[in-house]
Amino acid sequence: KTNIGFLDNRNKLEDVVITIHGENDSDPVRYVRSRTCSYDQKTDYIGCTGSVDIQLDETTTAHTEEVTYSHAERLIVSTVPVRFERPGSANGSANALEYSIEHGLLKLTGTVKIHTTRNVDLESAVVVFQEKEKWVHASGGVLLKSPTGWIRGMQAHAELLAESYKPTKVI
Repeated sequence: KTNIGFLDNRNKLEDVVITIHGENDSDPVRYVRSRTCSYDQKTDYIGCTGSVDIQLDETTTAHTEEVTYSHAERLIVSTVPVRFERPGSANGSANALEYSIEHGLLKLTGTVKIHTTRNVDLESAVVVFQEKEKWVHASGGVLLKSPTGWIRGMQAHAELLAESYKPTKVI
């Protein structure tokens, strides 16, 4: 909404909404909303701070305090704690997030905790979700709990249903 200044080829902006279009019309439009952002014209990087909301797809959002977006790499990165939610499906948290728009790859790292509406909990050091190929992989001290039991291991992998992302096969 407001361009508050220009210094060293950087625009300082307030009340920002970044619109990120997909590579084709069938890809969802994504948004990054933040209190303040800095746009570097040389590198095409946008750094945002303060109540950052990231729309990862039609229903999944992430909330954090800092994020960087590289338009050239089509990469969203947050190296500070992040909370995420997919209403009617799951919510959780992680210490960092990296999302490649081009590849549809979401990587959550550092004390990842996910809780589903079916009362299944996943805890792990790293969780990688591939939205285009519909799979999720967890590694590093994986704990999977459900109302009927639990399992612990070093790695876990699940194939997912297309629309709901519910697991069809867990290894």
